[in-house]
Amino acid sequence: MSRYFGIVVIFPCLLIIIYLVSFLNYKAEARREILTIRADAAADRATEAALIEAQLNAHVDSYGTTIINPEYSWQVYRSVFLKSWNTGGQKVEAMMDAWVPAMLIAVNDGYYMRMVTSDGTTYQIGGNPNSVMRYRFSQKIPYARVVGGEYVADTLNGSYIYSYTQGFGAQVRGIHTPVDDTPGGIHDGRAIVGELVGAMSYMVELANDNNNKWITQFYLPRQFLDDTLYSAVTFKGMTVMCLIQGFDLLSHDKLEVHSIAASQMVAAKQVVCYTRSGRNYYAYISDYVPGSYQVIVSSAEEAARLGFNPDPLYF
Repeated sequence: MSRYFGIVVIFPCLLIIIYLVSFLNYKAEARREILTIRADAAADRATEAALIEAQLNAHVDSYGTTIINPEYSWQVYRSVFLKSWNTGGQKVEAMMDAWVPAMLIAVNDGYYMRMVTSDGTTYQIGGNPNSVMRYRFSQKIPYARVVGGEYVADTLNGSYIYSYTQGFGAQVRGIHTPVDDTPGGIHDGRAIVGELVGAMSYMVELANDNNNKWITQFYLPRQFLDDTLYSAVTFKGMTVMCLIQGFDLLSHDKLEVHSIAASQMVAAKQVVCYTRSGRNYYAYISDYVPGSYQVIVSSAEEAARLGFNPDPLYF
């Protein structure tokens, strides 16, 4: 009788065990999903903030060269991301290096890579000793390639493209009107996207080479490749790309997110200021019949401040 009773009891016990295991697994998956959504939102906010910071501190000179300090954007990115988790401080900020293997800031005429260097010191993340991977930004790298024997430094919006051909010397294209985006041409948006993705891949490989404790192996997510290499994707203005992998600040779950913030840079209509019949006029450079002029400015308001009036021949 006791033998049969034991057999009868064992089935409810197995059902209870299966239920408990399923419940705990569901709870863990639900927690991970919530943390991933929260990390995605934090990364998106941080990337947008980094992009705005780059736009605010950018300077574009008369040769179309964009100058920024990329370190400012990284500091803003790190601060906004950590504040989304209600944390901060030097210790936690130093740990960000272990979670961000690749960050890239693209401006109109080139891009900056946040590249890893190792100083050999150690700290602990989750109880595991790991080499501190110090990072620095590279110098600005141009979108350079060879097109039919012509050396080209391309730009995101097709303006101020520098090229060199042996025997003809250097030329500047797209000073007044941007060059058309043409596959295989001197302005090729898809070629620029490929170069940016290649730069991200290089930074991931470099981070893995310096991650000698093998706690986390970094990689380019499939979703990141889909978001960038899809044929309809082009970047026309300042862009920030960032990977976060192995993020385990609040739990033992190692979260992985990526974020991309892009803007569009459009060439402004240039205004030419000149004197005709003793009077000061201005007109858009696309309308103005070639002749002598005094100055070229970026807006009609600026021309008016200089004492020039709209030319009745063109307005």
